[in-house]
Amino acid sequence: MEDTRKTIPAGSPPPKLPNYITDVYHWAYVEPKNVEFFDSSSIMNLILFGNMNRLIKATLKEIKPEQKVLQPATVYGNLILRLAKHIGAKGKLDVLDVTPIKVDCWKSKLADFTQANVYHADAGVSTNEHYDVVNCFFLLREAPESKKKKIVNTLLESTTNSGKVVFIDYHKPCKFHPLKLLVLHINRILEPFAESLWSNSIQSYADDDESFNWTTETYFGGLYQKTIATRCKGVK
Repeated sequence: MEDTRKTIPAGSPPPKLPNYITDVYHWAYVEPKNVEFFDSSSIMNLILFGNMNRLIKATLKEIKPEQKVLQPATVYGNLILRLAKHIGAKGKLDVLDVTPIKVDCWKSKLADFTQANVYHADAGVSTNEHYDVVNCFFLLREAPESKKKKIVNTLLESTTNSGKVVFIDYHKPCKFHPLKLLVLHINRILEPFAESLWSNSIQSYADDDESFNWTTETYFGGLYQKTIATRCKGVK
């Protein structure tokens, strides 16, 4: 059967699954039973030690109704539904994902939201579109170093004048964080690319970081971060 999933840019060939998805994250993003299991706000809240809602609120705080927003990867749980409702019918939400099963899932979930579109696309490839806000929610943690750099620079390039990218992701926890060793152990087994965010700032992946104002706020003893890159006015 012909693949009818839309892509950005329109008409471009659908992206292939990256090797790091098939080799490392097949269990989380490709296996249908596991995709169904993990697509739960309760499960995501458990994985994030009760911080899911807090981090969603931190995200929505940076986004205004009626804005044009890019969500460069689907997220398990209800973040995207809340985002679509938050921007309202006069806003615009483009959701990308490189995994076909998740594209199909979210096309169904967002069917009643005329302001939302879901595309089969790679976050590290330019869409040639520009957005008021780009919301990168726990995407960098799953990408190898070279891919992190591509994603960060592509998303920065996707902002309008005075637009911004909101990065919610892992961060190095404080020295005596009670869960530090547990998280480190779990990540080394299941999410081997996440640990680099403990030693590298998100800003360090940007080629043109001086065109943006950078701020970082941490949560839950430093384990999570909200880093915002806001394009300097008049710089494009």
